[in-house]
Amino acid sequence: MAKSTESLKYSKAGVDSGEIIIRGGSHVDFSFIPNQAFGASYYGPDIIDWYTTAWFDRFLKPHDQAAADRMLLSKRWLNFAAEAAIDPLHDGNAFSFYYSSRLDFHLADGRRWDCEDLRDGCLGMVPTADDGWGVYDYLKIDTTKDASRGPAAAEAIARGGSWLWWKY
Repeated sequence: MAKSTESLKYSKAGVDSGEIIIRGGSHVDFSFIPNQAFGASYYGPDIIDWYTTAWFDRFLKPHDQAAADRMLLSKRWLNFAAEAAIDPLHDGNAFSFYYSSRLDFHLADGRRWDCEDLRDGCLGMVPTADDGWGVYDYLKIDTTKDASRGPAAAEAIARGGSWLWWKY
């Protein structure tokens, strides 16, 4: 729990919190520079984007908090095919085994969900098939052109915002 000190303090104060530690990850994963010299993990951007999107959706998009809960509770990263493919023992768990990853937050229905070791999995986690996504690929998301027309774009622009490829 050495990397979760601040997250634990927030939880103790009653504030929703989490700390995700990526197996083989580094700070470079956040910049996603596609160059071997920068030593980022193969799948770090996927996990970073997944949890960042889910967290923001959960707390900033009141119209579909249940969908964000399913993303946050997903078992997707416990058996991640990209990790299994490159691990010598075919271990597909994308969470660090050196440091615990944790989530402690209130679900859309008001219940508190606390998991102090996501790598081991916790009661209430959602199967990948039920988390609302098929294949999740940060690189594909990042390189897909944003929508500039159509009903969703028109609706977003009318609200004073923009519309990215996923549906808000």
